[in-house]
Amino acid sequence: MSDERKESYQVVKRALERFEYNKQLISKNFKLAFDKMSIVMLNEIEKYLAIEYTYLNEDKKFKKRFPKYKSNKPRGINTVIGMMKKIRALNSWALKNRFSTTDAFKQYKMNECIYGSPIFLRLNELEILYHFSLSDKPHLEIQRDIFLFQSMTGLRIGDMIKLTSLNIIEGSLHYVPQKTKKEMGETVIVPLNTIALSILEKYKDYSGPKLLPFISNQKYNDSLKEILSIAGIHRRVTVLNTITRDYEIKPICEIASSHLARRNFIANIYNYVQDQTLISALTGHAIGSRSFERYRTIDDKLKRSVVGHLEFN
Repeated sequence: MSDERKESYQVVKRALERFEYNKQLISKNFKLAFDKMSIVMLNEIEKYLAIEYTYLNEDKKFKKRFPKYKSNKPRGINTVIGMMKKIRALNSWALKNRFSTTDAFKQYKMNECIYGSPIFLRLNELEILYHFSLSDKPHLEIQRDIFLFQSMTGLRIGDMIKLTSLNIIEGSLHYVPQKTKKEMGETVIVPLNTIALSILEKYKDYSGPKLLPFISNQKYNDSLKEILSIAGIHRRVTVLNTITRDYEIKPICEIASSHLARRNFIANIYNYVQDQTLISALTGHAIGSRSFERYRTIDDKLKRSVVGHLEFN
C-alpha cells in the first residue's frame, strides 16, 4: 500500500475507536468486535461517521479524550461510503484469515458514490495564471508555480511531494504512482513541456530535499483558492454538494485544490485527443479504469460545433 492508502485506513481506525467510546457511554462493557458485527451495528457506524462532528459540542469529555479530532462539519456521503468500504475490506480479511465467522456485510446495502462533472481550468485560464504577477506575494508565487507544474504533468499530490531532481531524466518526468504501484508498478514517463521546464529552471537553485518547495497539503489548498481569486479567475461552475448531493453554483476559485491540477492535465489533453490509452500512459491510470471515466469531459466548443451541424437555412 502507498503511505496515503495506509493513512486512510488509520483514519477509519481512529473513527471506530471514537464510535466505540460513544457506545461505552451507554453500555460500559461494549467492545467493537468482528463476531459482534451485525446489520444494525453497521447502520449505526454509518450514521455515526456522517454526524460525528456533532459530538465535539455535545460532549466535553469527547473533546478531551480525542484532542486531535477537530472537524466542525459533517462528512460527505462519498467519504462515508469510502470508509464503510474499508471496513468491509477489513471484515473480508478477517473472514479469510479466520478471525471472524460473521459476515454482516452480506445483508448490508452499500450505497454508490456519486460524482459531479469534472471541474478544471481551461488553457486560457492556466495562461492567465502563468503570466499573473505575484512578485509582491512570493509565498503564493511559489505555490502557483507548483500548481502549474502539476497541471503540466498530471501528478497526484501524493506523488508530487515525493519527487526529487532524480525523477527528471532527459527532459522527462519519471515516477511510479504510489496509488497503483501494487497493482501495476510501472514507471510513468511524462515529457516536460516548455511551461514545466521553465518552472524547473526557475527553481534550479532550490536546495531542499524535494523537487519544488512544497508546503503542507492544507496550506497548499488554501493558497490555491487565494491565488485564483487574486488572479481574477472567478468563472462560475456547477458542483455537487457532497453532503446534500444537490448541485450548487460556485466560483471556481472557491473549490480549488491540489487535485484540480490533475484534472487540468487530463481534461485539457482529452479535449485535444480523445484517446484514453494515451492519456492513461501519461497519468498512471489502469486501462479501463472506472475512476478515469470521471475525468472525461467534452469541451463546450466541441459541443457547439457538433450541434451546429443540425442547423439549416
